[in-house]
Amino acid sequence: MSDARDDFSPLLRSVMGRRGYQVVTEAELVEACAGQPLAVLFLAGDHWRVAESDDVAAILPELDDAMGGHVVPLIAARADERALQRRFRFARYPTLVFLRLGDYLGAIEGIRDWADYMREIPEILEREPSVPPPSACPPAAAPTPCIEERAMTDLMAPGGGAQVGPGSQPADFDGGRLDYMVMPDGMAVFSAANVPEADVAQAVPQGVAAGKAILAALGRVVDGAGPQQVDLTCLDAANLAFIDQLLGEGEVSVMFGTDVQVQESVLAGVWRVRESDAAGRRVRDYVDCGPFPTGLVDRAFDGARAQAILPETARPNIFNAPPLVAEINEHIPGLGAADGSGHVINLSLLPHTEEDLAFLDEALGRGGLVILSRGYGNCRIRSTGTRGCWWTQYFNSQDTLILNSIEICGLPQVALAAAEDLADSAERLREIMEIYR
Repeated sequence: MSDARDDFSPLLRSVMGRRGYQVVTEAELVEACAGQPLAVLFLAGDHWRVAESDDVAAILPELDDAMGGHVVPLIAARADERALQRRFRFARYPTLVFLRLGDYLGAIEGIRDWADYMREIPEILEREPSVPPPSACPPAAAPTPCIEERAMTDLMAPGGGAQVGPGSQPADFDGGRLDYMVMPDGMAVFSAANVPEADVAQAVPQGVAAGKAILAALGRVVDGAGPQQVDLTCLDAANLAFIDQLLGEGEVSVMFGTDVQVQESVLAGVWRVRESDAAGRRVRDYVDCGPFPTGLVDRAFDGARAQAILPETARPNIFNAPPLVAEINEHIPGLGAADGSGHVINLSLLPHTEEDLAFLDEALGRGGLVILSRGYGNCRIRSTGTRGCWWTQYFNSQDTLILNSIEICGLPQVALAAAEDLADSAERLREIMEIYR
């Protein structure tokens, strides 16, 4: 078990094998970058613990193609990740560190929307080499405290010791101590699309026509006609830019391997879908109107196993995972039931070990479909290698896991646009399109 956890994830190993990316240790980094004007070092972290690790691994080839081969991807050896973290001073995994001849330019931590990558990476590559920052969040200058604040400060630390809160109580005989969870400090909120002006739209008549087609398709969905698609492949860059600005970017994004990228617009149920070939060339570009992009779920479980498979060998510290595998297999035949109900196993409420989670991960396998929803924290849903089984995780804004569950269903409800949302989106888009009459 420890050997598997110290290794790269199956997805990252597949990407490395397919693209030929080099694995480097800290000692080898300078030599590896010597002949490369620009390089990006991927530090994956623990893929079995950090959900975003495989997300960034799936995006890395797309970023490589988007950068035109001018920035050479390198993969940090797992055993050297901590040393490299101390060297480049980033806060969390996964991280992309950008280098020029081995010297630090900047880093991107965690997962980003595609538009954010396209904005941040060119800016980083234009920088001059520098020393990595000592902290990602430098402390702000503190204002002069009022009387009440000074009184609380006196209570908190007379003589340098806190009387309330963390650090105020003596340690227990077993090493326990009083501690509080850090309160959330960030939230992704709705942001309306920056709608193009009417005079700008006169130069992109095909884009306006596509917007009207999207409105008509959305109306048919609301009327019960089922999911609809509007093809954008024939539009040139200017007309596509108009559609991008018209629809904006919502909170939900979907990735299916390296071939399909989906971004929900600010209009719930209106999905922008881009499909590319193995070389990164665009094959299809279209808008899908409906609760979820058509066909992705079927493709996600194409070739999936019919049931979760118990590993052949027993392992230490495995307690509750085997009966959970039996429970999962018991409910898989109920998929597609008339009542549409699914089954949820809330792992956060069940006693389990880290080895139990790794056991379940191996029993279910890993699929290629990943759904990311950002709001007050993040919701990450990924398909497994077992038909109808999804692994759903909720993280707060500190990236702390607060809910961990396995769902046996067609698709978790949190990923679907509700009928009320679709009707509201149709009304909002109708109001927007009035500008271009």
